[in-house]
Amino acid sequence: MNIIIAEPTGHGKLAHYSFNLCNALVSAGQFVTLITAEDYELKGERADFTIKRFFPSRRLFLTKYRELFKIITRGNADVLHFQWVPSAPFIMFLIIRKRSLSKRLVYTAHNVLPHHRRFYHDYFYGFLYRHVDKVITHSEVDRQEIIKLFNVADKKISVVPIGAGIKTAKITKDAARRELGLKEEKTLLFFGYITPEKGLEVLLKALKPLIINGSAVKLIIAGQADNKSNVVELVKRYELSARVILDIRYIPKDKAARYFRAADILVLPYLKANQSPLVPIAYSYGLPVVATTNQIEKVLDGETGYLVPPGDAECLASALRALFADDSKLKRMSEAALELSEREYSWSSIAAKTMAVYKPV
Repeated sequence: MNIIIAEPTGHGKLAHYSFNLCNALVSAGQFVTLITAEDYELKGERADFTIKRFFPSRRLFLTKYRELFKIITRGNADVLHFQWVPSAPFIMFLIIRKRSLSKRLVYTAHNVLPHHRRFYHDYFYGFLYRHVDKVITHSEVDRQEIIKLFNVADKKISVVPIGAGIKTAKITKDAARRELGLKEEKTLLFFGYITPEKGLEVLLKALKPLIINGSAVKLIIAGQADNKSNVVELVKRYELSARVILDIRYIPKDKAARYFRAADILVLPYLKANQSPLVPIAYSYGLPVVATTNQIEKVLDGETGYLVPPGDAECLASALRALFADDSKLKRMSEAALELSEREYSWSSIAAKTMAVYKPV
């Protein structure tokens, strides 16, 4: 099968997802081309597929639309699979040209609608979901939301999980912890783009009484933020500066891997979400995950971590206290996370499920 994967951003979780998917599809015997950004983040990585660095970092003008579609049509693909669309007008151009592009047009809805939602997005994304041949979501929650919001046929949408996007660091846990100045304290990781909906304040509120009561704990906060100074002030407000490692920026993959390797627990206190690529990454490092019930499809409560109600600092503190106090439980959850990673979130499994989506009904 000749497959074109289009991923216009060239960085972050979409770039990592697409890179690993392309390699896994090639390993499964497919011919794959990735069309990505000019400033591709992973350009130095070894790839077993063809990479075309095309999408500009700024606005995609009409002339670039035409150039892109020449590249795609020359590729004579059986499947054209978009991981993201660079603009709402691009959706219309894509669907209008659909017949000349490939035998099948697939779109992965990493988010049902853009994070920064505009009044016109419902119309354009509804148009996209109804007119592509297949839609992939990463959770049943997202699948049902697309069906409900946009009246898309049930059989058109398939759920394929997210795999681990950050490669395992070639460093031991002890070495990673030494690099960060960590000693015997339990280490929590709060990772990714920081917005108020991610619930960082709830986490800080939960940690304060644990530390007052003598828990030896350190928190790593790593990722870009809408407002860096707000994050710094929030940590100061809860008087936790001495217990927090702050790295507020886009985290390069090697540094990100070290944070995951050094941590004991990933914490996702999200106020609003339903799936996260961070969960499979955590599992690939053997990290249990403490998350809110928004994450119910990936965190097995009591097996690979704990689920708590969104916004409930007291319940979050109780879940963390239970793991701090019982190393054997932490070890069992770590082993269960690794096992689940190998069984459910391996890239070979994800490639197989993706290829099943590609096949005509």
